[in-house]
Amino acid sequence: MAGRWQYPIEQVTTLGYLKSPLRRPHSIVERWNPYEISLFEGALALYGKAFHMIRKAIETKSTKEIVEFYYVWKKTSHGRQWKSSYVGEIDESDSDDEVDRVAVDKSDNNDGEGKRNIDGMIGGIAGGAMGGRGKG
Repeated sequence: MAGRWQYPIEQVTTLGYLKSPLRRPHSIVERWNPYEISLFEGALALYGKAFHMIRKAIETKSTKEIVEFYYVWKKTSHGRQWKSSYVGEIDESDSDDEVDRVAVDKSDNNDGEGKRNIDGMIGGIAGGAMGGRGKG
C-alpha cells in the first residue's frame, strides 16, 4: 500500500494550463488566426453582413463560425476601431463617390446573387486598416 502514493503529481498553474497541448480554445476569437481575421475584415468591407459571401472568401470557416465570430468581434476594441475608421472614411468623403464604389451587376450573373465590383478594394480597405491608404 505504500507504493500507491509514489507517483509525482505536478501542481496545475495558470500558465501551465494555457500552454498545455491538451487545452482546447474556449474563446471563439482564439480559433481564428490573424490571416483569417484579415480575410474576414476585407470580406466584411466588401460584402457587408452577407455571411454566405464572406464564407466564400474564408474557405477554412463555416457560415455558422463566421456569424459567431462577427458578433464577438464587433464588440472587441479592434472591431469597434475598425468599424469607426471604415465608416469614418465614407462619412469624410466630399462626394458620394465613396459610397457609389460598390455596384451590383446582375446582368452577367444568372444565379441572381449579383456581382460586386469595387475599385481597389484590397488596397483601399485593407491598406486603410493597416494604417495606409492606397489603391491596389
